[in-house]
Amino acid sequence: MCGIHAVISPSSCSFPEISPELHQNLVNRGPDYFGQVMRESSGGRWKLRFTSTVLALRGDRVTKQPLHDDSGSGGGNVLCWNGEGWRFMGEVIGEHENDGEVIYRELKEARSVEEVMGVWRGVEGPFAFVFYCEALQRVFWGRDRLGRRSLMVRRLEGGGVVLGSIADGEGKWEEVEADGVYSLGLGDGVARRHDWVEEGENLHRGI
Repeated sequence: MCGIHAVISPSSCSFPEISPELHQNLVNRGPDYFGQVMRESSGGRWKLRFTSTVLALRGDRVTKQPLHDDSGSGGGNVLCWNGEGWRFMGEVIGEHENDGEVIYRELKEARSVEEVMGVWRGVEGPFAFVFYCEALQRVFWGRDRLGRRSLMVRRLEGGGVVLGSIADGEGKWEEVEADGVYSLGLGDGVARRHDWVEEGENLHRGI
């Protein structure tokens, strides 16, 4: 069980820090590694911070998270992954492979919302994630169809959100529904829900 946390905040608003309580809770879930990656959206309207703590269960080494590539004008893609991918695109993920790395390789190539969703629809197993796609200037987050990994959301003033696999006593947290994948566009500030099975996209007014 790993810990994930992300802040997507308008640059004009105060940027929330991780409380000592939440920091310790995240470390308790992933004692093998603690990592953070900062990003800024195109045009500088949004600031983003991604945090992952790792409990190494697969592969022959500790895979540092968040997974990211330092490329592009905004710094590159970022993936916070908490899951156990059994199969991907119909193929069994080998016991010496890291499931997060296998999934991230495909996500990096995505150039449309439908391609991103195609990756997530191809994952079999329990999982929760936060993924920043620099090419699309969009942050995606969600849980598997059965909601077997925890993911919480807290809304910020100005349209931002805080996401985490575990909550603290700061603000009002709600469980992310497992009815699809959610995303926030950093260009228009609009949040959407993307269906797991049917092709479609619904405007989500609650974020």
